[in-house]
Amino acid sequence: MTRPTGLLLRSYLVAAQAIPLAAPGLLRRRLAKGKELPDRWREKLGEAGLPRPDGPLVWLHAVGLGETLALRGLIVAMAEKAPGVEFLVTSTTRASAEVFAANLPPRTRHQFLPLDAPGYLRRFLDHWRPSLSVWAEQELWPGAVVATAARGIPLALVNARMNDAAFARRHRWRRVFADLFRRFGLIAAQDPETARHLSALGARDVRVTGALKAAAPALSADPAALGQTRPALGDRRRILLAASHPEDEAVLLAALTSLQPRPLLLIAPRDPARGGEIAVRVKTLGLTATRRSLGQGPTGDVWIVDTFGEMGLWYRLCPVSVIGGTFGPTEGHNPWEAAALGSAILHGPRTANFTADFATLAAAGAALPVTAVTLPVALTTDHAPMVGRATALSAAARNGLAPLVDALTAAYCPVVATSSLPDWQKSAELRRFTLQVAADVSPAVAAVPMPDVAIVWATPVGTSLVARQPTSIAAKLTCPANDGKLVPKDLADKAVSLVGKPTPPLAGAAVAQLATTLSQQNPKARLSDVANALISAYCPLVVAQAGNSVAEQYNLLTGFGQQVVQTLQLQAPVTASK
Repeated sequence: MTRPTGLLLRSYLVAAQAIPLAAPGLLRRRLAKGKELPDRWREKLGEAGLPRPDGPLVWLHAVGLGETLALRGLIVAMAEKAPGVEFLVTSTTRASAEVFAANLPPRTRHQFLPLDAPGYLRRFLDHWRPSLSVWAEQELWPGAVVATAARGIPLALVNARMNDAAFARRHRWRRVFADLFRRFGLIAAQDPETARHLSALGARDVRVTGALKAAAPALSADPAALGQTRPALGDRRRILLAASHPEDEAVLLAALTSLQPRPLLLIAPRDPARGGEIAVRVKTLGLTATRRSLGQGPTGDVWIVDTFGEMGLWYRLCPVSVIGGTFGPTEGHNPWEAAALGSAILHGPRTANFTADFATLAAAGAALPVTAVTLPVALTTDHAPMVGRATALSAAARNGLAPLVDALTAAYCPVVATSSLPDWQKSAELRRFTLQVAADVSPAVAAVPMPDVAIVWATPVGTSLVARQPTSIAAKLTCPANDGKLVPKDLADKAVSLVGKPTPPLAGAAVAQLATTLSQQNPKARLSDVANALISAYCPLVVAQAGNSVAEQYNLLTGFGQQVVQTLQLQAPVTASK
């Protein structure tokens, strides 16, 4: 475990202990304003709203709607590579939860990230027990990162994006970021600029892997809504202003007034609550508008589609999309959602938040930059060739996820992937991880209580056994007492005599011989008791060996325990497990 070394990070973690004093009241006020989901707001207090699935679990976190949706392509690729893995996605905004629910990848569920208080995080991690934690873009919560690393859970930062302005805001806190980054086994940036900024903040070995948003699958659309809406639109030419802000709306509405015949302009505001405000603005320009949120159809000059979770519908129905945020200080939104669904991409001059994305599209002739002057002509042009190029880029991005997926797969075994430890320790960590996965995938194992021990331990399954792991590595390795409470005392005494006082680590063949001998000498003993007697006898030898860290001691004992369990599993009746 890497401990917080900087004063700023230590100070934050101390201050975070006071979050529960204000959190419930704050969340209830947000609930009253409609900013939290009534049946899920307590997830932000660390209370799980869903059961944990069986098997290894990858936890991915992104802050908001766009960032969360961008994770879908990565999850699909990881799910294909690791069929037994389940996925948990956390985010912080209500919109991200509602829209993601309609676009869930396979074997995936969503929860809200708890507030950054130790108790909330402990409750969350105790329930979900992730095997890998993946953080996306710029969202890092110090308490959650430190708590996750303290449990020995590998951490990865992917799809990192940081322009000059974002770097300038974070530079004064570079010591905090350096403290956090050293806990990550993998850091992957969208572009070289971001990689340089992350390195300047203390990140090491930053990889450039491209943007996940380009690789995200197409947004879904409700078939019934699609079937109802397409006929209502008729043959009118349709233009979508996607994720709009006031500056974008001013430019598009001005262009619309100059066109004859007028196309139907669909405005999908970034904040749907602005629907009424936009309708008033449309009316002042002498245009007519209807609002979908009020149940009104596309009967005017402008249809304000002020609803959540329907962008997949609008991209499918509109052959041309103008990307919002590109005519004002927002500096752009994700253009790849339009590309994946075959809607031509037009955008204004301000794209600093997605510089690399728009540059990639421009280099391939897959997007068209416009100004207020050139926009009217662009809205009446056939962009079919440009659409084909954008769709091809989107498909290529999805096919190019393999290197990042391989890197995340390697992050399951961070000691192997990133450390300079001796080979035997790397091997022990691989064995430890494999054991945890093997134990978690069996519902029968979950039904057997794990005793209150802080080391590897064998639990019975039928007449066989499996090895189990403690939740985290303790600050000090503590061996079970030989008092007969966990292991029959006579069996434990025989194990101590049989093991003797060798110097760890023992060769695999020697460990297998110990397991076989003790089992044969005690044929009526449960195999799990035989294993735990040997583990308990070997534990003091590991603790007594000088020069090893707690993690090294843990790896030594886990490697021994796995070999014992594997040997005894081969002796169990093959029909015993139900």
